[in-house]
Amino acid sequence: VKPFTKDDLYAAIEVAVNNFGAQQAENNAHKGTDVVISDAIFIKQESLFVKVPFADILFIKSDGVYLEIHTCDDKRFIHRETLKNMVNLLPENMFFQVHRSYIINTRHISALNSEFVVVGKEPVPISKSQKETLLQKLHLL
Repeated sequence: VKPFTKDDLYAAIEVAVNNFGAQQAENNAHKGTDVVISDAIFIKQESLFVKVPFADILFIKSDGVYLEIHTCDDKRFIHRETLKNMVNLLPENMFFQVHRSYIINTRHISALNSEFVVVGKEPVPISKSQKETLLQKLHLL
């Protein structure tokens, strides 16, 4: 609708990106496959959408409805989403929820023990209920 402002345009783009992501996740759920259409997630930072490749994500920490996405190059992005929704958008072959507040990229695990997983250089807590499943996923059991 004319006239429109820059903020109206940014809001429309954000809605379109979110709708597209939700539609792709729904399509993948119906197919029952782990195929990911895209290899990245777009995160809104001020007035820009920044592309963050899945391969660059170390771990994701939940803080209510906000997520802190930590990357290999020591960047931290804040994204408004629940951890439950995010885990459904991420490729299962790369990511695993180790705790009620954390998702890790299994390709960046450098060490682990019974209490935490070291992802990159950061220790991430692991819940007792997820420890065995993670070990199976990593073919350590």
